[in-house]
Formats: sequence, C-alpha cells, structure tokens
Amino acid sequence: MAVAPLILLDLVPPEWARAPQALLDDPRVQWRKVSRTGRVGFFESGGIALVVKLRAMRRPGRMPWRRTGRRPGFTGETRPHRETRAEWEMGERFRHFGWDTPRRVALLPPFGDGAGRVWSGVIMTRVPGVTLERLLAGGDPLAASSAVAERLAACARAMHAGDCHHQDFYAGHVFVAGAGDLSADALPRLGLVDFARAACRPGLRRRWIVKDLAQLAYSTAAGSAAGRGPFDFDRFLRAYLNLPAGAALSRAQRRLAAAIARKAAAIRARAPKVLARRAYLSTGDG
Repeated sequence: MAVAPLILLDLVPPEWARAPQALLDDPRVQWRKVSRTGRVGFFESGGIALVVKLRAMRRPGRMPWRRTGRRPGFTGETRPHRETRAEWEMGERFRHFGWDTPRRVALLPPFGDGAGRVWSGVIMTRVPGVTLERLLAGGDPLAASSAVAERLAACARAMHAGDCHHQDFYAGHVFVAGAGDLSADALPRLGLVDFARAACRPGLRRRWIVKDLAQLAYSTAAGSAAGRGPFDFDRFLRAYLNLPAGAALSRAQRRLAAAIARKAAAIRARAPKVLARRAYLSTGDG
C-alpha cells in the first residue's frame, strides 16, 4: 500500500502534518495506554472525539517489530506497521457487516521520535456508546436483552460470511450505542473497534470463527475476569446459527459449540496473561 501524505480533513493540528512526532508530547492528547510497542490516546478537534493509535516499528538497538519490506537495518521505512494498515483498512470493510466502526481521519507515515524508535499510526473518530463489557459489569439489563444478542449475532454472522474475522472479539471491543434511549423492541446499534489483528481470508476456515466466538463467550461469561454476565451466549449462538425457536442443533452445530467451549476454556486458563496484555479494555474507550 502506498502511503499518502497525512490526510487532514481539518481535524488534525497542522503542526502534526509538518512533524508527526509532535503529537507524542502534545498536552491535548490524553494517553490511556503507553507501552514499548504502542500508544493509544484521545483528543477532541472541532467538537469531534478522536483516537490516535501508534505502533512501534523499531526500538533502539533492536530489529523492527514487523518487517516492512526493507532490510532490517534500513532506517527510512516508507510503509506503516502491518497493524497500522489493518486499523486503517479493516474498519471501512467491517462497516459493511453492520458494525459502527471508527471513521478514518489521518494516516501517519512512519516517523522517528528522536530516541531511536520509529512509529506509524492512525487517527480516527471514536465509536459512540458504551462497551458491552461495561454494561455487563454494571448489571445493565440491556446487556442481557435478546435485542443485543440478536443484533450481535447478525453482525458476527455477516462478518464471518464475508470471510473476515476480528481476532480480538472481546466484549471490551463491542460498543452499544444509545443504550438509555432504546425502546423495548428497538435493535441497538453496535460498534466494533481495534482492528489491528483483523483479517479477511477467502474461504474463512472454521478455526478463525471458533476463535472469534470463543473470545466473546469468555469475555461475557458470568463471573469471568473480563465479563460479569448475565449475557446469554447460548441465545446468541442460536441466533448466530439462524436457528428457529425450539429447533435442535445439528451434529455439525453441536461440534461447533463444543469447539467454542473448549477454546473459551483455554482462554480462561491463560486469562491473567491476556488481561495484562489488554488492560486498556476496561477503560471503555474506543
């Protein structure tokens, strides 16, 4: 993918266009996650809530975090980090499956920070609403409603039917918009964020579907470290499989459900490591 100059759209401070590294120390950006491999921060421009996500391509004295199509010692990368490109491209694609996703504002070409690190990043709008994780933690009845389960199932089914998978399909990445304004029979708008690991593969294999659904099952399970319940995953799965009320699961569908349960148990077994790596999910911000 060729990297165009920074796309402004009148929302990005002009000094960032001249020197993207300036945003690293800009007081207008509230950094919520800062690690050696990435940064996530929030700011407002023109009354619009925006998020900036940066990925480290190299740190001092080390190989690049991801190959960039150049020899490892090359200092002038011209292509963003693979996960940066995924954030930029996949949000647009996933919107076709019924999700609200971040709108693209700016693609930051690779830039140095003066300390030997090379970064690339994106600036996007923030998805409105509250995370499903936060609704579950607060005991909000909407999180346990059939409306959320059915809407979530429809979006997930369309995503997988379109040969795409998210790979971070946790409740902390699913947003429910307008939660307090929904009538009893209204279907909520659902948002999805964090596409760094998302991919689309022709003939999507079952293993990727199982992984997505197991991540959701784990993070919505009552009493789990990530979710609090009472999200009805069985009702979600029946809606995902498009089963009429009272219909029994076929043999293949029972095998799928069992595979999801095994994968969710494996995630639960390594939950401390997973949650440490994704500690920012509990902020409820996209």
